Amino acid sequence: MSRIEATDFTEHFVRERMRLESETGVTHHIDHIKPLCEGGLHVPENLQVIPAKVNLLKGPVWFEEDLTEDEIERQDREALEFTP
Repeated sequence: MSRIEATDFTEHFVRERMRLESETGVTHHIDHIKPLCEGGLHVPENLQVIPAKVNLLKGPVWFEEDLTEDEIERQDREALEFTP
């Protein structure tokens, strides 16, 4: 994929990130659902716009079976406690 192709489909996500930040005052990130380091691709189907705090808490985790029950519960609690 060329840089121009990647820029073309990423523009939608950039606009959505900017819209959400403007409406909420909360910093957002464009996140790879399946991290690149885990073999995820830079394609629209693998991108989402989420609050920066949620993205930073998430880290490069993909497979839930790699997490302990305590880690899953902690992430669930942190996600539920998050308020934009």
